[in-house]
Amino acid sequence: MGRIAVIGAGMGAMAAAARLAVAGHRVVVYERAQTYGGSVGRVERDGFAFDTGPGLLTLP
Repeated sequence: MGRIAVIGAGMGAMAAAARLAVAGHRVVVYERAQTYGGSVGRVERDGFAFDTGPGLLTLP
């Protein structure tokens, strides 16, 4: 099988990449940011922490 590209390393993209890999596909994940996380990312600077995702995203 060929290689499948997943663009972005947020929660949805990582879940899709994992499912494709389990199904036997070769998966490559591309992310433009320095780290993964997408909408659930977090930046810490000068003792402060900032969520980088949308304010309306509700997680348990």
